[in-house]
Amino acid sequence: MYNLTIFKLLAILVIFGISCPAASAANSKEPPDLMLWYDRPAGEWDEALPVGNGRLGAMVFGRSTPERIQVNEESLWGGSNVNNNNPGALENLPEIRRLILDGRIPEAKELADEHLLGDPWIDNSYRTFGDIYIDFGDDAGQRNYRRDLDLRKGIVGVQYDTDRGQRRYEVLSSAPDDVVAIRLTTTEEGGFRDVELGMSRPGNVTVEAVDHGLTLTGQVIDEEAEGHGPPGEHMRFASRLMVSEYDGTVTENDTTLVLNGGESVTLLYSAATDYDLSTMDFDRSIDPLRVTRQILSEASRKPYETIRSNHIADHRPMMDRVVLDLGGRITNSGPGG
Repeated sequence: MYNLTIFKLLAILVIFGISCPAASAANSKEPPDLMLWYDRPAGEWDEALPVGNGRLGAMVFGRSTPERIQVNEESLWGGSNVNNNNPGALENLPEIRRLILDGRIPEAKELADEHLLGDPWIDNSYRTFGDIYIDFGDDAGQRNYRRDLDLRKGIVGVQYDTDRGQRRYEVLSSAPDDVVAIRLTTTEEGGFRDVELGMSRPGNVTVEAVDHGLTLTGQVIDEEAEGHGPPGEHMRFASRLMVSEYDGTVTENDTTLVLNGGESVTLLYSAATDYDLSTMDFDRSIDPLRVTRQILSEASRKPYETIRSNHIADHRPMMDRVVLDLGGRITNSGPGG
């Protein structure tokens, strides 16, 4: 429980950053390396390791059969833009106040429920963009497992040995390039063997394998529900996972990709919706898939090491703005950070 609490606190620091100029100025020492590491995959969502760039987030579970990376994008919500101001609020507010002051609380509550609550009175919820799956086929005598989050770099790493060799991959969410980048490497003889890539999401989506990548497209369909606002076809969304920097072969099935050969591969992921943050409403002229393809087209022109170094250069100054020193000696001698 203690380790989980510390992990959640540090995860918030990674994703959102905390500014404290006075503390930074007072402490001129180079901040220590900060690493959370574990000797087993995540059993549930709360145990997965997070990366995020403010727009795109990912939770890395560190599994192999298959690995699950749950992904989010800032604007994907249910519902639609509606004015939920209750037209009777101003007119009934004085009477509600009078009832409260008279001690007639149940009557005040009844009147407030009718005239002060928003209409609709329930906000729709944030929605997941789904999951990326990487299926290595089998554990093949998995041992020497390690899963870690480097807080100063904002990078999650997973590595372990198998009977065929070592597998390693790392995941980051880059703000400069606006992508989630996944780098897979192996020392297995002959390289990767039948590694299957997939994407999924609950609800109304279509997944297709095309152009050495996977596309996921869909639309939020809200059903009739009391207090939730108008039902209907609402936000449109799209995401794409593309294979980059790979010297092996890519086989496109209907909804999956299969990698064979090669000792390393870069996967780039991005996502978008047709929600315009500047107007806080849908803009049907926005094509989410076109936006996503454009982001990936620009990012894929760079080698992974450039994306990685640009990400660290952007992330580390924010992480290092404040150092909390509680005294004693920092060790990473055991799993759990």
